[in-house]
Amino acid sequence: MTNIKFRYVFKNLFDDISMYYFTIEEIENGIVNEILNSGMRSNGYVITNREAYVGLQDSSGIDIYEGDVVEFRKYMDEENIIRSEIKDLRNMWAEQIAHDSGNGLKVIGNIYENPELLENE
Repeated sequence: MTNIKFRYVFKNLFDDISMYYFTIEEIENGIVNEILNSGMRSNGYVITNREAYVGLQDSSGIDIYEGDVVEFRKYMDEENIIRSEIKDLRNMWAEQIAHDSGNGLKVIGNIYENPELLENE
């Protein structure tokens, strides 16, 4: 059974971003409100996104979430690097790529902290 995990993205009025990772059990037990009540809410943080873990890891063992930016080699060609955003759980072309070790799927950032990664894509 896949462990259901989510990444919560918090942003305040100054565009500072904080990310926290939770299992569904932690969410159901109220940890998200505990974090907000620990001072984040008084500093202007609100939840801006809830992103699901897609059930995959990159070639370095990093969990892949919706909103992550990944890169991989197209056709195992060193010169042909592709970058793409994981948009949702249906974006499962990543599963095929992740299981082809020759393509080296790698999380290189996310759309919140590194929006420039997709500027020319």
